[in-house]
Amino acid sequence: MTRSSFDDALAAAECLHKSHPEVAQFTVWDDAAQFQSLEPHWIPSAKALPLDVGLRDGRELVGYSAFCAPAANARWRSTYKDADIGKEFNQKFGCYQLIGAQGHFFSEILNTYLVYAEKGLFYPWHHHPAEELYVIIAGEAVFEAAGRPARRLGPGDTAFHASNQPHAMTTKDKPVLAYVLWRGDLKTPPVLTPAEQKP
Repeated sequence: MTRSSFDDALAAAECLHKSHPEVAQFTVWDDAAQFQSLEPHWIPSAKALPLDVGLRDGRELVGYSAFCAPAANARWRSTYKDADIGKEFNQKFGCYQLIGAQGHFFSEILNTYLVYAEKGLFYPWHHHPAEELYVIIAGEAVFEAAGRPARRLGPGDTAFHASNQPHAMTTKDKPVLAYVLWRGDLKTPPVLTPAEQKP
């Protein structure tokens, strides 16, 4: 069950890469990505994601179930565990790397993540050197980025963030599940944007 669920998630990712024009333009697919067994890291999202009925409104993309299935066995990240971001954020936000150097499928050329946020959550302004593309799989959220108006995005919609462009995300009455791709500097983690640099 554990390995097969990750294989299904990888197949869903490949389908998304080959069927979604913006994803296909953002980065190449890595046919050589190899499964690597990782110790699961549990956070509240591991339980919440598969049970969140707010994501299932009939608009979710085809790969939705496959991306949720590995949740209990995924190596969830704790990117902001030491940041001054508030306890509620770490209770309601989760991210695991599907493909990449530290992902469940090793790749040196592709970095992809699944990002989940429960409803009523503000993901504060942050930035990173890597260029980033969000693809909404299910649910919806309001995306903000420096120099652009806020946009409410739903399944199939995308949000691009340039290198070190401050951006933020807010879920309101619905949660969100997104497939996220990075390119460029894949090693430097995101940091919260200082108040004086926020738009």
